[in-house]
Amino acid sequence: MVVAIFNIELVVIPWILILVFNLFGSALRITAGIWATCEMCWWVYYSSWASSNASKIKSIAKAIELGEEVGPEFVSEVQETDAARKIIEFIQGHTLEKFDANHWQDSMAYVYIAGMLKLFGYVLGWLFILFIASIPFPGVWIPGLVISRRNNWKFGYLALFAGNFMKNYFYAYIWELFWPYRPYLFGFIGLIIVFVYGYKKFRRLTWKDLFLNSLVYFSRTKKNCSDSRS
Repeated sequence: MVVAIFNIELVVIPWILILVFNLFGSALRITAGIWATCEMCWWVYYSSWASSNASKIKSIAKAIELGEEVGPEFVSEVQETDAARKIIEFIQGHTLEKFDANHWQDSMAYVYIAGMLKLFGYVLGWLFILFIASIPFPGVWIPGLVISRRNNWKFGYLALFAGNFMKNYFYAYIWELFWPYRPYLFGFIGLIIVFVYGYKKFRRLTWKDLFLNSLVYFSRTKKNCSDSRS
């Protein structure tokens, strides 16, 4: 939750580094890269922690599901509202599955990285992780982290950190470029919000359904994309 609130692309760079600390130029871009490096250190630690505590996390989810560690009144209420299933899905989705190799093995990024490593080996394969990590799109870097951790690949970690630094250096440059025109930018974002809200009302979707539909669409694997085209 804290990491989401202090999202570097949407929160830290515009509202903290520019608005609060009034940073511009190389100071802004380098500070954004350093902040992103510290955030990546957290994700590396967190992915390792989630993997090493997998059995404990599963037991917690199982205890919630079976009601072994909570009171019977709470269990009945949770089962009635179907909150137990949501808690279990949240625990597994944000700890185990997010950094599990089996979860990402069908994704395009994971397949391409594995293919580049098989074709060029670890000496040149790290260049592709550098490229993947520098793509300005959320979550694309996770397969690179999974492969680096799975193989204890130090050059993979270095490429991941370097690509992440470059990506947020670029984000800071874009924010600085558009900051004088922020009223128009925020007006455009407002129009998008109005459009999404109207679409939600028209389709009679809840915010949760809209978010899940968007998440499913942008998380499609290579296999699913080819099936939809055929």
